[in-house]
Amino acid sequence: MGIEVTKNRNNYFLHDTELYPDFSEQWFDADSWRRTAVVSDVELGRGGAVFIQSDKHALVLRHYNRGGQMASLLGDRYCWLGLARTRAWREWWLLKKMRELELPVPAPVAARVVRWGIVYRCDILLDKITDSEPLSQKILHSPLPRDVWFAIGQCIRRFHHLGVNHADLNAHNILLTEENNVYIIDFDKGRFSRDGSWRENNVMRLRRSLNKLLLQTNTKYTEDDWYAFMQGYSD
Repeated sequence: MGIEVTKNRNNYFLHDTELYPDFSEQWFDADSWRRTAVVSDVELGRGGAVFIQSDKHALVLRHYNRGGQMASLLGDRYCWLGLARTRAWREWWLLKKMRELELPVPAPVAARVVRWGIVYRCDILLDKITDSEPLSQKILHSPLPRDVWFAIGQCIRRFHHLGVNHADLNAHNILLTEENNVYIIDFDKGRFSRDGSWRENNVMRLRRSLNKLLLQTNTKYTEDDWYAFMQGYSD
C-alpha cells in the first residue's frame, strides 16, 4: 500500500498515494473546490459535510464537531493524545480495514489533523457513494419493500459478525442506492470489538432512531418493516 503521512507546519495529512496520486492539501479547502467543481453544503448529525463533484472525483469533506455539553465548551477542538489517537486518523484506518474486508463503506481518501499545542481539529475526505440517499430520507417518500429491510438487517449482521462496532448506528448513517444496495457511513468513534452487548445496543439504537423519525415526521415505516429487518439480521 502507498500510504503517506506528510506534515506542513502544524498540519498532518494522511492519504493513499496509489488510489489518489493527484491528492493535494488543497482538497481540504472547500472554497478552493468551488472554483473548479460543483460544491454543496449538507447538514449531517452534529455538524455538516461538503459534497464535491469535479471532473475526476466525487467526494465528501466532513469536519469533526463535538456533541453534547462539551460542544459549548470546546466546539470542534479535541485533546491531543498523539496523532494515531486523533478522530480522523482512527476513522480513516478503520475504513481502510473495512474496505479490505469488502464491507460496504465509503473509501477513505485523506485525513487532516491541525494541532495547536494540547488541542487539535480534524477533517476527513471520503469517496461519495453516488446515487444514494439516507434511509431516513428514503422512508419519507414511500414505504420500502420488505426485501430491502431484510437486506439492511443482513448488512448490519455482516458488520457485527466481523466485530465492527458502530458508535452511532441510526437511520441517517445507512445509505441506499437507486438499486437499494446498502452502505454504512460515519464511523467516528467506531472500532472493532470483541463479543459483548454492543451488538444489541447497536440494533436498539437504530430502532430508537426509526421510532423518533416516526414521531417527528410522516415516515413510511411500520413494525412489519422492523420485523423484516430483524429477520435479515438473524438469518
